[in-house]
Amino acid sequence: MAWGDLDGDGDEDIAAPSFVNNAGLTVPPVFYENVGDGVNFTRRDLSVLTNENTSVSRGINIFDYNNDGKLDLYITRSDNNVADLLLINNGSWAFTKQVITILSLLTMDLGLPLRQIMTMMEKQIFLLGILRHRLQGVSYFKNSGGTSYTET
Repeated sequence: MAWGDLDGDGDEDIAAPSFVNNAGLTVPPVFYENVGDGVNFTRRDLSVLTNENTSVSRGINIFDYNNDGKLDLYITRSDNNVADLLLINNGSWAFTKQVITILSLLTMDLGLPLRQIMTMMEKQIFLLGILRHRLQGVSYFKNSGGTSYTET
């Protein structure tokens, strides 16, 4: 779960990773808009995530990926050969989806699928690859300006 001002109104909104509901169906990540009264939130289903219920997301992170002043979202997913998602915030709860297919984020040298846990701090990406509850690898990406990241 993560929070940040996704709609630019000064209030912290909530983003939650996908989950499997009582009917056994995978639900895409869920978002809640803070209505500003300090108590109530309104659920927001993002149209860009329609049909993105084929994989469980393990993490969701909010940060300004492209330095435009709007908070973007990075969603890590853990099923075999399923890419992560980067959602670029266009404002007014509209997002553009980018599928992240960087091979080193998804597999190890042996081609093993990874479960990813990701933390973003100060425009840096730190990934831990975990398979069957064991650490399989670590990747670190540093922002090299704008939307460019370099693996170090």
